[in-house]
Amino acid sequence: MNGVRNEFWDIVKCLLISLMVLGHILELGQDKMSRSLYHFIYLFHMPCFAFVSGYFTKGYGSFKNFFKKNSPTIETLFSFHVLFTVVELLGGGRSTFSLSKLMVPYWILWYLFSLLCWRFTIKEYRSLEVYFTKHGLLFDFRICSVDI
Repeated sequence: MNGVRNEFWDIVKCLLISLMVLGHILELGQDKMSRSLYHFIYLFHMPCFAFVSGYFTKGYGSFKNFFKKNSPTIETLFSFHVLFTVVELLGGGRSTFSLSKLMVPYWILWYLFSLLCWRFTIKEYRSLEVYFTKHGLLFDFRICSVDI
């Protein structure tokens, strides 16, 4: 990862995003073909998103560094969560405001929340890799991360 973009990964990300859009469109369909194609796409495209995200995740070293490196993702998650809460309050979807509701992310933001959790725990996965490698077991998380 020396600053040069790899065209292969750009194409993979583009295909995954296109499949996500197609999946959301097919979700509206009620016929058997639409549902089957929808389930087929979701069978692999979300695990591929997780793999690609993990592949490009770098170590953060310290707890403070984690927040520094992930602040754009945290800010996006927080901003949209507050926006959705305000829209729901104003639109009548929720009659009362509760601080505890702010602690549970909206379903549409699940991937950002999951991405932060994966990034936060990547250090632990790496220590598991070392532990299991020392003991001769095939347990390798290197396929999920590089440059840690």
